[in-house]
Amino acid sequence: MDKTLFIPAAFSAFGLEYDLNLRLDYLLEKKSRASYVLCASGMTLQKDFKAALDWLNVEGFETRPLSLRELSDEAGGGLSLDPKIPLVLFGTGALDAAACDALENFLDAGGALFVAAGPYSANVDGDWSLKKNKRDFLLPLLERRGIFFLDSVAADISCVRANFRSAEDGGQEKNASVNYPLWINVLPQEAAPYGATVFWASPMSLDESKTDPLLLSSPASWRFLPDKKNPELLFDTNPFTVPKSAVADPLVQKEASVLAARTQDKKIVAVSGGLFANDLLLTLAGGETGDFRNLNFLTTSLLELCGEPDMAALKNKGGADFSLWKITDALEWDAAKNFSLMAALVLAPAVPLVFCALFFWWRRRRTR
Repeated sequence: MDKTLFIPAAFSAFGLEYDLNLRLDYLLEKKSRASYVLCASGMTLQKDFKAALDWLNVEGFETRPLSLRELSDEAGGGLSLDPKIPLVLFGTGALDAAACDALENFLDAGGALFVAAGPYSANVDGDWSLKKNKRDFLLPLLERRGIFFLDSVAADISCVRANFRSAEDGGQEKNASVNYPLWINVLPQEAAPYGATVFWASPMSLDESKTDPLLLSSPASWRFLPDKKNPELLFDTNPFTVPKSAVADPLVQKEASVLAARTQDKKIVAVSGGLFANDLLLTLAGGETGDFRNLNFLTTSLLELCGEPDMAALKNKGGADFSLWKITDALEWDAAKNFSLMAALVLAPAVPLVFCALFFWWRRRRTR
């Protein structure tokens, strides 16, 4: 009916069904989606989370940025948030009591919240040290809904390998590729078929009667406890000196960690680490191409919060697990090795020889 929408670019079939359904929803039913977005970590949306804003717009969500002052005014009736529109919150350290009251009222009115939070803030532009937030008004709100953050930082063997600059004794800098266990590479799982990356994440403890885990670290992960004797350096966050495995240390505990969770009423999705979608860290973690798995997790979470699980499943359709499969059993290893040798040394040469023999036999039969 003379209505047209277009998909800006399609380099592969990945996500094409979602893009088509997104536009058909609008053409046929005028259905559109929106999301409030707020940064409360001391950073700015346009400078530090621009990729997330652009991503959500491309994925069909009209982003409506909020300021901390606007949210605080909401508690006094100055701003009216639509509970049908989910709110994305990056960081919580800068929220005051009035803003948290507004969020509480928003949730009580039926609103939905995606929040990247944690008890610590990282000095991204400096030495990467972690400091505990003096008073976080939002964490009690999450605790009342069954999500608790442990006073520690998770680490994992499955982690980001990134290029960092190191200063030598002579003062000269050099680049080095280092495994950084405090940036966990979350393996593919049901809520994130392509995996994800979390940065300086604190493990979660959940009330199982109210919440469900969404993202888990690997069984080989561990967590660092804060060094309370040294408040200026609670954790060793230096990529070159931080332990790369669960060493025998009283400040280290080995166990898998919950890194993201959702309330059973599907009104809150919480992921550990306020820098979950930070532009700089996504670039460092993903190299030249960037790591956009976190933004994909953000989109599917918002669709779930909007009550559209079918669209969320469509967004993740075609997800594949490209991780390596390792054989750990000795007998299974011997059987696999023997089969591989037989396939490479016997079957591979035999198949063309058999076809050649059959061809010559057929040709000889025709000439008789």
